[in-house]
Amino acid sequence: MQQYHRILDIYSCFEFAWGRHIGDSRRIYFFAKPVMLKMCCSMLQIETDSPGLKDKNREREQIDELNTLRETREFCSMLEVKMGPEMSNDAD
Repeated sequence: MQQYHRILDIYSCFEFAWGRHIGDSRRIYFFAKPVMLKMCCSMLQIETDSPGLKDKNREREQIDELNTLRETREFCSMLEVKMGPEMSNDAD
């Protein structure tokens, strides 16, 4: 798992952005781990066959909300701090 730390960095960026925008979210709890792993791997262009959620509608809703968080100033700023401007630009 060569990208382990980068996955954790992206995960923490989502946590930070969600915490800052929790009032805008319909969620009570943070996102499901399988959805988070898929999103982080996707951003790093890592192909994975990790399992998803049984409820595909729920999975799609979570991915949509994560994509919305990716556009926030908080997410982009934190991602740039952790991974550099190249990754922040790739996230757009």
